[in-house]
Amino acid sequence: MTDASLQTGLPAYLARHAVRTALREDLGAAGDVTTAATVPAEVQGKAAIVAREDGVIAGLQLAEAAFKFLDPQARFVRVVEDGGHVAACGTIATVAAKTPALLSSERVAINFLGCVKGIATRTARYVV
Repeated sequence: MTDASLQTGLPAYLARHAVRTALREDLGAAGDVTTAATVPAEVQGKAAIVAREDGVIAGLQLAEAAFKFLDPQARFVRVVEDGGHVAACGTIATVAAKTPALLSSERVAINFLGCVKGIATRTARYVV
């Protein structure tokens, strides 16, 4: 992952550190044993990240970093940029990567997005 791929907010080294720490906690020492046992390492997959409810998007840098940490060749396409509004069921981003990387990093990516999106949405209610 290059610093240029992380274009907003957080310095790239902090984003990588946060993602590394979260993945280590989520996957543990054994890694994602179910995915490793059932999905060939080179199989490619695609996913869409969809909002469950209306809100202000934030945290895309961390979500992208989570996928690229496990698959540096992952393609993360932002449909809505940080600070943009999304309606419930609206697509936030799409990801194409090796399927094991998608499955192993999606929970961390979604947790970052959900937390930071919640803060941004709440803050937007009070800021003109």
